Amino acid sequence: MTNTGLELHVSLDGNDAWSGTLAAPDAERSDGPLRTFEAAQAAVRRCRTDLQEPAEIRVWVHDGVYELAQPLLFTAQDSGFPRKINTRARTWPVTWAAAPGATPVISGGRRRTGTWSEETVNGHQVWAMKLPEVAAGRWNFRQLWVNGQRRLRPRLPKQGVWQVERALDARYSGDWGSTGRQGTCRFGYAPGQISAGWRNLRDVEVQFFGWWVAPRARLTTVDEAERIAWFDRYSTIRLAWAEGDGIDFRLENVFEALSEPGEWYLDRPTGTLYYMPMPGEKPSTTEFVAPRLETLLRIDGASNIRFEGLTFAHNEWREPDAFADSNQASHEVPGALILHRADTCVFHGCRVLHSNTDIVCRRYGGWCAYTDEGSSDVLIESNLCYRANREPFHQHYGRNNVVRNNILAYGGESLLAYGVQEEHVGVIFECNILLSDDKPFFRNAGPERWTPRQTRFHRNLYWCESGQPQFGRDNNENQWAEWQPENDPQGVMADPLFVDPHRGDFRLRPGSPALAMGFVPFDISQCGPRPRPRSL
Repeated sequence: MTNTGLELHVSLDGNDAWSGTLAAPDAERSDGPLRTFEAAQAAVRRCRTDLQEPAEIRVWVHDGVYELAQPLLFTAQDSGFPRKINTRARTWPVTWAAAPGATPVISGGRRRTGTWSEETVNGHQVWAMKLPEVAAGRWNFRQLWVNGQRRLRPRLPKQGVWQVERALDARYSGDWGSTGRQGTCRFGYAPGQISAGWRNLRDVEVQFFGWWVAPRARLTTVDEAERIAWFDRYSTIRLAWAEGDGIDFRLENVFEALSEPGEWYLDRPTGTLYYMPMPGEKPSTTEFVAPRLETLLRIDGASNIRFEGLTFAHNEWREPDAFADSNQASHEVPGALILHRADTCVFHGCRVLHSNTDIVCRRYGGWCAYTDEGSSDVLIESNLCYRANREPFHQHYGRNNVVRNNILAYGGESLLAYGVQEEHVGVIFECNILLSDDKPFFRNAGPERWTPRQTRFHRNLYWCESGQPQFGRDNNENQWAEWQPENDPQGVMADPLFVDPHRGDFRLRPGSPALAMGFVPFDISQCGPRPRPRSL
C-alpha cells in the first residue's frame, strides 16, 4: 500500500465477514461493506500494520441507526500517523466520516418493538407493553424518545416547581461550608403535594434546585400527618436559600400523575411500560427508543483520529447508590463522548443528541459565557450572546482573559458580572458591542472590580435603550461621564444600529458607529450549530 490512502465502508447492509472495501454488496453478495464498527476497527488496525508508508485511512459510515452493545473504544492501536519529526509533512489521520449524503446515528439505545395493549390508567387510555428484561431486573431506564422526541415521565407539579415548605435540619448561622453544604434526607412539604399511598413510592424521584447543584433522590417514606417526606440519600446542600425561603423541587415518575399525552411510566416490578399517546400516534408506526449505555464513545491514548458528520445519540447515566449530586460541575457524570489522553483528535460537524443532561437555571447560573474557577488566558471572540437569564458574560475569577469583538446584549440582570475581587487584571474587553434595554452594564460592582486594576476596556461601544445607562453604582445621571474617561477613554456611547435586535437580527446597518471603532462583523446566520459541509 502507498500513501494515496485507503477507504473502508460500514453499512447496515454489510457483513463483518466481507472486506469492507465496497460501498454496497456486490451482485453475488459475496463481498461488500462491513456491518459493525468493531469489525471496521479490526480492519483499520490490519491496514495500519500492512502500510509501507504513512497514509490516511478513511472509514465511510453509511445511513442508518447503529445500535451499540457496548461503547466504542479507540486506543493507540486505532491512531492515525503523526507528522514526521522536523518536517512540515502533513498528518495522516484515521477518519470516520458520514458517507456523502448520509446522516448515520451511533445509538446507545434500543428501539422497542412488540405488542402494545390498551389499558385505562388514572381514567385515561394508555398503551402498555411488557418488557421481560425490566421485570427480571436486568434493565431500567428513565429516558424515552418517541419518534425522535424526548418524552417526559409524569411529574408534579405539571408545570414549574414547588418550594420546600420546611427545610428540616437546616442551619443558618455560620459560613457557607458549615451551613449551606449541610445536607439532609427529609423535608417538609405543603398540603396535598405528596401521598404515602403512591404506587412504587420508592421509584418516585425528588429533584431539588439550589445554587449550582440539583440533588436527586428517591422517596422512601412519607408521614402524611406531619407532612414530612424522607428520601434515600443525603442531599448535598441545605434545602433553603435562607430561613423560611425553601429551594425549589419537583417530583418525577409518579404513576398517579400519568395524565398528559406524551407521558410514560415504567413499572419496574411488573416490567410494564405505559405510554399515553400523542394525538395521531399509532402503535404500528410509532418508534420508541430507550437507552442502554451511559457512554457511546471513549478515546483512551489515541491520536490523529477524526470523526466527521456523525450523530451520537441515546445515552443515559444512572447515578450510584447514595449519590445525590456533584459538589461542583457534575464532574462525576460521564459524557456521551469521553476523551482521555487524546492527541490531535477532531470532531467536525458531529452532533450529540438525546443525551441524559438537562440544563436549568434556578436563581443561580444563566450565563452565555462563563470563565470559572481560575480560567486564564482564554480568548472569547466573535460571539453573539443575548437574552441570558443573567448576564451574557460572567467571570468568577481568573487572569488575562480576553473578550473581543462580541455582541453582548439584553442580559436578564446586567451585561457583565465579575464574582471575585482580585489583585491582578482578570479580563480585557476589546471592541465589543454592549447593548442593554434598561439593565445595568455591570453587576458585582465592588470597589475594584470594574476599574483598570482588575478589568480593562478598549474601544467598546455601549448603548442603553432606556436612555439611562447604569454602571452598577448609584442611580445618578452622570454615570457614563464619570466612568468612561478613566476606564474606556476610546469607548463610545452610541446606538449600534442593529437591523432588528428585538427579533434577534443583530446585523449592522450601514453607518454603524461600531464599524468605525474597528468592530469586525461576523455572519450572524452562522451562530449556533452548523450543518456539515458538503465537501466532507
